[in-house]
Amino acid sequence: MKKLLENIEKVEFTTGNNFSYDLDREFKLIASNLEPIQKENLKADFNQFLAKGRFTILNTFGGGILFLKVPEPIEKIKIEARPKFKDFEASVLFNSKRRRPENIKYKPNARVKETTLWNVELIFPDFFSYQKEIQKALLLIIGKIVKRICEYGQTNFAYMKIENDFEIELLIDNQIESKLKVQIN
Repeated sequence: MKKLLENIEKVEFTTGNNFSYDLDREFKLIASNLEPIQKENLKADFNQFLAKGRFTILNTFGGGILFLKVPEPIEKIKIEARPKFKDFEASVLFNSKRRRPENIKYKPNARVKETTLWNVELIFPDFFSYQKEIQKALLLIIGKIVKRICEYGQTNFAYMKIENDFEIELLIDNQIESKLKVQIN
């Protein structure tokens, strides 16, 4: 299973027009280790993700908690799968004591850490029913999508003025499972 995570990490995540993409390679890598019924569930999860989950993630980071009208340093992004609550918590930790007024003008409750919750039903509905290694692989896919949003968005989104490199931490139940480096320059 460790090889699965290495293979997922090696897959180059590319996007087309309007930030379109497919996850065929990732699905095949994960499904190759599953029983037929689990493959069916995984396929349904991927279909749900492509129908709704990807928009949830894009809206979160392409203008939601990562709305940056002017450059502001980011310390890290955390995405945590929380089995107790059957959800995902996505957060951005900014590397400044005071946020730039231009970036929080429309967000009266914005602080150094901005957080949102994703219902597991929108992302991968059966996420918590899979073995831990499959969960890690699915979380890594989410992380790679967020990484691409940050790198692509820096030059292609109007309000994503990221000024520094940073890490994305991927966690399951408060344990760091993987880290991805976002490189802006």
